[in-house]
Amino acid sequence: MRWRRLCALSAAVALAALGLGAVGSGSASAAPAGSLVSEDPVDFTPHVQDGAVKSIVQVGDTIYLGGSFTKVKEAGSNTVVDRARLLAFDATTGRLDTTFDPVVDKGEVSVVLPSPDGKSLYVGGNFSAIDGKIHRRLAKIDANTGQPIAAFKPDVSAKVRDLRFVDG
Repeated sequence: MRWRRLCALSAAVALAALGLGAVGSGSASAAPAGSLVSEDPVDFTPHVQDGAVKSIVQVGDTIYLGGSFTKVKEAGSNTVVDRARLLAFDATTGRLDTTFDPVVDKGEVSVVLPSPDGKSLYVGGNFSAIDGKIHRRLAKIDANTGQPIAAFKPDVSAKVRDLRFVDG
């Protein structure tokens, strides 16, 4: 446990030293050297109500989250919205993207990787279906709608924890 805290602290210090701030209005402000990013760097992003966030990626002005969550609230709202393990929101306003609403069955989305053209996302984890269509542990989905791309049908027999592009 101590090792995890040290790694998390090291990562936070490194990000702060590099001036990498949180998602905001498009311009990141540098944290003073040697300081940590605050526990709540912005107040306008969605609040996950259950489960955990495992992956965060940004494509243009949209941020995608993958994880084990099933419920979320928009900042300042008391309304709980169903979002089954994937969601998208606007990087500037924090508003949920209502057109991106894929339903990932049981399990979790451990990793989200945008395609090089930004038009689709590869999602990996330990799920077996997206929107009722069989996709075991790895799927390619439309970045705008979250709909699975039927032509992508890999055969993966174990949980997908990480994805990388190699030579295109």
